Amino acid sequence: MSEPANRRHTAWHLLLTGVLGLPLITPLLRWSSVPCTHDGHLHYHRVAAIRHAWENGLFFSRWLPDLAFGYGYPFFLYREPFPLYLTHFMHLAGLPLPAATNLFYAATILLAGAFTYLWVRDIFGAPAGIVAAVAYMAAPYQLVDALVRGNQVESLALALFPLLLWAGRRFLISGAARWFFVGCLGLAALGLSHNISLLLFTPALALYLLALVWVHRLPWRRGLGRVALLMGIGLGLTAFYTGPAVLEMDEVTLSLSTTTRNNDFRYNFASLAEIFSAVSPEDPTLINPPLPFRLGWTQTALGLLGLLSIAWLRRREQRAHILLMAGATVIFLAFALPFSRPLWEALPLIEFVQFPWRFVGRAALPLAMLAAVPVALLTQLSRSERAARERLLLTAGTALPIALLMLEAFPLLYPTYCPEAPFPDIVDVHRYERETGLVGVDPEGSYFPTTVRRRPQGSPLEADYVAGRPPQRFDEDALPDGASVLEASYGPNRARIEVESPAAFQARYLTF
Repeated sequence: MSEPANRRHTAWHLLLTGVLGLPLITPLLRWSSVPCTHDGHLHYHRVAAIRHAWENGLFFSRWLPDLAFGYGYPFFLYREPFPLYLTHFMHLAGLPLPAATNLFYAATILLAGAFTYLWVRDIFGAPAGIVAAVAYMAAPYQLVDALVRGNQVESLALALFPLLLWAGRRFLISGAARWFFVGCLGLAALGLSHNISLLLFTPALALYLLALVWVHRLPWRRGLGRVALLMGIGLGLTAFYTGPAVLEMDEVTLSLSTTTRNNDFRYNFASLAEIFSAVSPEDPTLINPPLPFRLGWTQTALGLLGLLSIAWLRRREQRAHILLMAGATVIFLAFALPFSRPLWEALPLIEFVQFPWRFVGRAALPLAMLAAVPVALLTQLSRSERAARERLLLTAGTALPIALLMLEAFPLLYPTYCPEAPFPDIVDVHRYERETGLVGVDPEGSYFPTTVRRRPQGSPLEADYVAGRPPQRFDEDALPDGASVLEASYGPNRARIEVESPAAFQARYLTF
């Protein structure tokens, strides 16, 4: 097939993947309300704080000076800016913040499907790629992340995983510069999207690429060089963020993010019964219903069929991928189960993952590829037997899994909704901090500088924000008799104060 014809086929298949994903994003097609999620309010008010800083000339800062009632909070020194800034840009372009938030989640689900199609298509063919895309978009973890947990940063990370596997494989095999750039930028985007996913996925990506060096019988020096170059440059692009985050961990109360009961991994393992449970009926009598982290019965059944298909597939790379994906699924699930606790207690930094059940979501991608393998087997049969009966079998064998995947996903598509103000300002953020007690718009207050002895419940700076003027951080009440301020100039994250005083005194500047 010629290159233009191949591109046309790819475009049509990506369009079909998007159409199949439309039912899954229907809960997000709202303008003024969002699904009521665990963390949605946090991200909503963080974006509002970003917009306030942006409109005052502070286009990016790790220190958000207007959080914590104006005392400031080093949020982006330790947490990921990319997903929130993507939502911010849509909001800045004129979309109400609820609509921008919904559009972000819808885009991550559709992109997850598109990138999964491209990756699986290269190995098992286009029909299998479409089935794998639907299996990943309809994965319970994917939908729960967007519609129940409201985890913007992880939702984008889930979409970037298949992109990195696709681009990494192509660069490893061809050495083409374009795939190198796609892979590096994808890895950098992952690092700036979800540092926990970067911690978990980077070793998996490296092992996958090293396995492909053997599968394709590449010279080891060339293969190792390409893997090292991709990983080194990709991770190096985020060193300005990941470096300080690691080096300055002791400067804030970061231990709160791992030692409170909600975030301590010891209390957050999944069980096999939970992972392989059926869709649970809605119980309106429960105030706080349990949140099972499932793989999905359809994905699991198709994945088992895909594993069995290895007996009939003969291509070396296809057989290798079946074994690799089966192994990855088992390993990921093992880390979600309680018997892996000794590993959790021994491995460095893994405690910051907080929730072992996150690994159920990581298992969704390799399982999606396995779920598509039976369709690849039917594709090969239809090519060898060109009778109309075989083509009909391929069509039915592709449509039936898609229908079953969608059917199992439908019960997750009915969230409750929360109306939100379309254009919140920094005063709304401070009101949220006061009403919820989540100062810094952070559940645990994990990023307060260690020098902060008492968390504020308000500040005198709020009057400045209400009046629409820059916060006057120099405390003139601390001046001695006879002293005066000759000049005061305030800007985002800066100030110039000129004081005349007849005596020495201790000045107070209202920021952490």
